[in-house]
Amino acid sequence: MSTALALLREGRGVLVIDREGIGAGETMRTSAHLASALDDRFHLLARDHGKEGARLAAQSHAQAIDWIEAVAAGAGDCGFRRVPGFLFAHDGRLDELERELEAARDAGLDVRWCEAGTEAPPALGSVLRFDNQARIEIGGYLLALAGQVRAAGGRFVRAEVSGISGGATPWLELRDGSRVQARAVVSASNVPFHETGATFHKQAPYRTYVVAGIVPSATLPDALYWDTDDPYHYVRLRDCPDPACGPARVL
Repeated sequence: MSTALALLREGRGVLVIDREGIGAGETMRTSAHLASALDDRFHLLARDHGKEGARLAAQSHAQAIDWIEAVAAGAGDCGFRRVPGFLFAHDGRLDELERELEAARDAGLDVRWCEAGTEAPPALGSVLRFDNQARIEIGGYLLALAGQVRAAGGRFVRAEVSGISGGATPWLELRDGSRVQARAVVSASNVPFHETGATFHKQAPYRTYVVAGIVPSATLPDALYWDTDDPYHYVRLRDCPDPACGPARVL
C-alpha cells in the first residue's frame, strides 16, 4: 500500500490485489519499531558496502520514518510517537557498542554514548542512544494508509495471484483462471510466489514472538530497546487499551 500511495501521488492508476485482505499477512504481526538504527549494525554495513553505502542505508530508513509520520499525521491517532532507541550489550561487553558508535556517527545518525543509569535503566549498563526513532500502532496505521490510497483513487481487489508474466505489457494470472493486464506490476508478497532467480533460495523460514505484560506508568522511559544478542530482543511500550490497567502501560 505504501508503493500504491506513492504511485497514485505521481498520477498513476493503481489496483491493489490481495489474497487475504489488508493487514492479514506479516505486517499485523510486527511490534512496529520504526528505526534508522539498523540491527544489521553500521560497522558491518560499512565493512561490506563502504561508508557511503552505510550512509545510504541510514538515510533511507530515516526518510521512511518521516514518510510514515506524514501519513499518520493526516489521519486519526495511529499511535505514532517519536522516541529514542537504546542499544545495549546483552553480555555486558562494550566493544561492539564502541564500534557501532563510531560507525553510526559516520553514517549520519544522531547517536551518543550514555553511561549506565543516566538515561536508560541501570540494569542495561552503558548504552547507545539513537534519537529520532519512532513507534506506531500498526493496525491504525494500516487503516489510515488504506484510506489515503482509496481517497487518491486506488482500487482494491480480493483475489489470489498465481503467476506473473513479464514484458512490455505484463499479465497477472489469478487463481480463478482470470487475467489482469497492466503497464507495470509490483510484487510485494512476503515470500515470492513467482520466479525470481536466486532470491527464493536466500530466504529462511523463522518466527519471532511477542510477549506482553503490564508495567506501572513512569517506571520505564518511553523508548525502543534493542540488545546485541542473536537472536535479538526488542522491547517497547504502548498505551494500555484496557481501562482496567489503570495508570499503566503494556511492555
